Amino acid sequence: MPTKLTKAQLEKHLQSIGPAGVYKEILMLFSRFEEVKNYYEIALTDSSEVLTEYKAKIEKEYFPKRGNGKARSSEARKVVSEFKKVAKNAEDVINLVLYRAEIMLRFTNEYGDIDMPFYDTLCRSYEEGCKLIAKHHLQEKYKANCEELIEQTHKFGWGVTEDMQQTFEQYFGE
Repeated sequence: MPTKLTKAQLEKHLQSIGPAGVYKEILMLFSRFEEVKNYYEIALTDSSEVLTEYKAKIEKEYFPKRGNGKARSSEARKVVSEFKKVAKNAEDVINLVLYRAEIMLRFTNEYGDIDMPFYDTLCRSYEEGCKLIAKHHLQEKYKANCEELIEQTHKFGWGVTEDMQQTFEQYFGE
């Protein structure tokens, strides 16, 4: 099994190939890896455009242009995970995580009662958003948004409202 490359080894390699070599390597990485491309798109452009693209990917999973949504939580989770790797700031990640919860709520409202695993995923997504909000001390900014998500669950079963309310109280202190 090969040994893992350390940061020091990478720095030594980059120094040995010089600025022109680093330039070529970055261009090669940009063309070969979607994550690198997304990283530079966010770093060099308005991050809201890239966030909108990722939101569209989540929405497509639940509400495609044709047919019924598949609502595969693994696919939506993958979109969020990919975005976390390239996101410029925590607020963009928070917005995408809460958007995922919002889309899941909309899916339930349009298609009726789903199942327990679906609602567990919804509650975990909501909790992930609340954790990030608390971690970055953004409760004031997101309080109304998080309360609105809870309001949308009052007709749901499976203890969804209670779980989300408990999460809200835990991270918003109310």
